[in-house]
Amino acid sequence: SFNFTDATTVVRDIEVRSGGKIVLAGFFNNVVQGVNSGIVKLNSDGTYNETVVVSGANNTVTRIIPLTDGSLKAMIVGSFTNYNGTPINRIARINDDGTLDTNFNPVNGANAAVFDVALMPNTQMYVGGAFTSFNGAANTVRIVRLNSNGTVDSSCSSGSTGFNGTVL
Repeated sequence: SFNFTDATTVVRDIEVRSGGKIVLAGFFNNVVQGVNSGIVKLNSDGTYNETVVVSGANNTVTRIIPLTDGSLKAMIVGSFTNYNGTPINRIARINDDGTLDTNFNPVNGANAAVFDVALMPNTQMYVGGAFTSFNGAANTVRIVRLNSNGTVDSSCSSGSTGFNGTVL
């Protein structure tokens, strides 16, 4: 009874939400009315959930990480530098309806792809990827700890050289 046939590229991540709703991350062409999209939300039968703003991420969304605070918000990461017309570099927090959560502001964000986020119980998060700089802060090579509002936690350092390869 599940029928989703519109994705023209590889799906990178799937999140199942309450009520059987399904969120797909990747980079889809011509998903809804010719819109390129990094995120789509489906009903349990694979049809589009019309109540959600289709994200216009201008490049691949590789992961969807649901928040653990009881909200329906999620972190998204990838190679995008723009989300629904707003410049945002490779990491964003979105509301359940697909809009940006403006309380999360990573300012300049990462200078290269972000691949994963590990959420901490204290609302901070570790972010890993291929980046060599995050928001221009020193000692943020391929891994950085962010505060819940998206700012860099300067008390955590990856050292002046960081990791010598991508953090996945």
